[in-house]
Amino acid sequence: MRYVLSRGSIHKDRHVLCREGAFYIFVPTEIRHRGPWQVLRRGNVKDLKPKFRSALARHGWLYIETNPVNFSVELKPRP
Repeated sequence: MRYVLSRGSIHKDRHVLCREGAFYIFVPTEIRHRGPWQVLRRGNVKDLKPKFRSALARHGWLYIETNPVNFSVELKPRP
């Protein structure tokens, strides 16, 4: 299974993590309207940190507001 991490184009501290192809299926309309969104990264769910992997398994998506400077959803961030 794969994931997609998107970031707000205007508000860079807003992130949405969801299963690949599920943005319009799982992410609620009120969250989608907080965009516009740009895809930052795609990857394998097995590479996610455990807290993100379990949230994705439970809900299919996750909204995160955090400083984007050192933010990473993966165990070993890509260069």
